[in-house]
Order: sequence, then C-alpha cells, then structure tokens
Amino acid sequence: MLPCCEISDATNYTVGDDDGWNFKVHDWPTSKKFHTHDTLVFKYNNGHHNVALVDKNGYTTCTIGEGDQVFSSGNDEIKLQHGQNYICGFPGHRAARMKMAVIATQVFKYNNGHHNVALVDENDYTTCTIGEGDQVFSSGNDEIKLQHGQNYICGFPGHRDARMKMAVTTTQGRS
Repeated sequence: MLPCCEISDATNYTVGDDDGWNFKVHDWPTSKKFHTHDTLVFKYNNGHHNVALVDKNGYTTCTIGEGDQVFSSGNDEIKLQHGQNYICGFPGHRAARMKMAVIATQVFKYNNGHHNVALVDENDYTTCTIGEGDQVFSSGNDEIKLQHGQNYICGFPGHRDARMKMAVTTTQGRS
C-alpha cells in the first residue's frame, strides 16, 4: 500500500550562504523554498551580531519583545516549524534593518484521483467533516503555507470514516 501523502525531506540552509548572517540577508530567502523541519544555520561573529526570533510586530518595528528567543553562539541552528522572523538585536543593526522573514510550507503529495487535502478548523477536524469555508486542495502536489497549527483531513468517501487526518502543531524552538 502506498502512503496517502509524503512529507518533504528537511534541508539545512546556511543563512546568507557563504556571507553568513549579515546586513544583506533581507532578500536572501526570496530565492529559497522552505518547508517545515528545514534547519536555518546562522553563522556570524558572536561579538558583533546575534539572532532574535521575533513575531510579526517585532519584525516590522525591529524590536525584541519580552519572551522572544535570542541566540548568540555564532553558529545557531533553528528548525523551521512555520514562517518565522529574525532580526539582529545589536545596537545600530536594528536601525540598519538587519532582518529576514522566512515562509515555510507543508507539501502534500498523493494520487489526486483517490485523495484530496482539506484545511479545516478544529471542530471539523474532530468530526472529520468539511465545513463551509474550509479550503480543499486536489492537485496531488499541494503546497500549503504554514502560519500556525493547522488541521487536515481527506474528504474522499470512506476516508473521513477511516479518520484519515493529520494535525500539525507548530512551535518555536531550537533543534
């Protein structure tokens, strides 16, 4: 029996490639395609930079909030669980907008004649039903942007009764 879907393999990325975590990283993610469980490796001189994992507001205002994680080893590995925002918290570096935003996706590959993927709310996940407003994907190679924990079910007849579903819980943290 073939699996209904496959999870993409994780990749390690060195932020900024050979230049590392620096003032020019803002656009570095645009040429990459990130998935959940990929690892970002931040290489830098730990006496001159750090890496702060911040929320959207912290990214927009270039501020580190209470409870935001700050890494300072010079060789930090951070596993992607969803889209994340990073800034350098050193004086002057925030004003220079040393920051980067990363969008992570989950890829679902399956036989589109026999399965689909429905992005559902918690209630529809519990009852294995597709409600009004739930998104249904059916290409067989669906790439869905992760913003927070999400719930998925297969809407094909019999598959809901078999409880073919998956919940993705996202966390921030170091690998």
